[in-house]
Amino acid sequence: MIQKRYWEIDCIRGIAIILMITFHTLYDLQFLFNKNIFTKNNFWSIMPYCISGIFLTISGITLSINYQRKKYSKFTNILYRSSKIFLLGIIITLTTIFFDFGGKIYFGILHCISLATLLSYFFKHTTKKKLLFLGLIFLTVGIYVDQKFWIWHNPYFFWLFPYYNFSIGDMIDYYPLIPSFGFILLGLYIGKIFYKKTTKKVKLPIYPYYFFTKPLQYIGKYSLWIYMLHQPIIYFLLNLLV
Repeated sequence: MIQKRYWEIDCIRGIAIILMITFHTLYDLQFLFNKNIFTKNNFWSIMPYCISGIFLTISGITLSINYQRKKYSKFTNILYRSSKIFLLGIIITLTTIFFDFGGKIYFGILHCISLATLLSYFFKHTTKKKLLFLGLIFLTVGIYVDQKFWIWHNPYFFWLFPYYNFSIGDMIDYYPLIPSFGFILLGLYIGKIFYKKTTKKVKLPIYPYYFFTKPLQYIGKYSLWIYMLHQPIIYFLLNLLV
């Protein structure tokens, strides 16, 4: 019998959700409610990529497991999965257009995961060494371009490379495919190592139903819906409390 879920993946995803909610609460206080939380820009630029890196890597691991289970054996299967995620991303985009959250989300984490999920289909048979190499290349090139604002000036490819020309407008939750796809490839690499043929190669010593892991499992299991709903709830609560 094939195990449906891996508790450690849900736990890590749950931790990422808690970090995300914490970050967005601090972000709202700083930029929407004018509370001076952090004065250094490094926190606001580094933390989102750390959190998104966890989500994207876990997505890659999950894709690797599902490819091994033959869940996405046909391209139409992965296209359907990708389309559902992209539709949720469009809902997020429309929400930021009609309501002021300090910027617009044109290519956020859901848009990125959607396109990366679709592209992962073409890497499902790639060897572990090549996945590791390509993942590191994507990350390196993306970080380099991100630091060199003069390299890329075409707004039509803002979804591909980092693009900060304000002619598009202020963008929040912005994760272009390069470097973000690198995390997906690394997730596929990790999945092939530790979840080969859907059997964990390494048994983690933590029992999955300890009282401190079970809540994280629950949060991780419903991470997508928490992501969809958390920001309006945070904004509403801060309006009441601040």
